[in-house]
This record gives sequence, C-alpha cells and structure tokens, in this order.
Amino acid sequence: MKYLTRIAAASLLGVFFMQPAAADTLEPQALKALFPGSFTAQVHGYDVSFVAHSDGSLVGKSQQGTDTGEWSVQQGQLCIMLTSWLNGRTACSQVVQQGDWYRADNVVFRKL
Repeated sequence: MKYLTRIAAASLLGVFFMQPAAADTLEPQALKALFPGSFTAQVHGYDVSFVAHSDGSLVGKSQQGTDTGEWSVQQGQLCIMLTSWLNGRTACSQVVQQGDWYRADNVVFRKL
C-alpha cells in the first residue's frame, strides 16, 4: 500500500513540473472560470477525484486515500498544494484544454 501511495505522490508531482505547449494553454480568465468545482482525474492510470472549494481549499480522494490542500491561479498557472501527496509543496502548471478534458503533463481531468 505504501508503494502505491508513493507512486501516486510521484505522479502528482510530475503533473505540475512539465509545462504543456503554450499555444493551447488556458488563459488566466479561463482557469478562474474553471475553478472552483468538482473534478475527476486520471493520474498514471489511477482514478482521483478532487473538489476545489471557493475558499481555495482542496480535497483529493483515490483508492490510496484522501489528502487536503489548497489551489490557486497564479501568473496564469494552476497551483496546487497537497499536504501528503506533494509533501506540502506547491506545484504550478499551465493547463491545456482538449475538448471536455484538461491536461497538465501526466494528468487529464474534467469538471463534473
């Protein structure tokens, strides 16, 4: 179980460190319209659900467990801090829209 948790954490870290192509990147206004909300995501084959609240708090749930943190939009990027899965670090990434889905490196997600 610890191995799966570490894989999920490493995957989430990778989500935000590689930047998608700038040409397809959501503008800050589009990111602010997308968040807050409830999302379903695929991270390296794992199903993860997220709820981003209007106060900036964030809750993530997967079969490996639950984590809490914060989200924000800074300098045109989505920034996520998760207490356990990202070891309390904040990771920021540009977001690219692909139909009803969005991607930030190794994750695809959609709003519910």
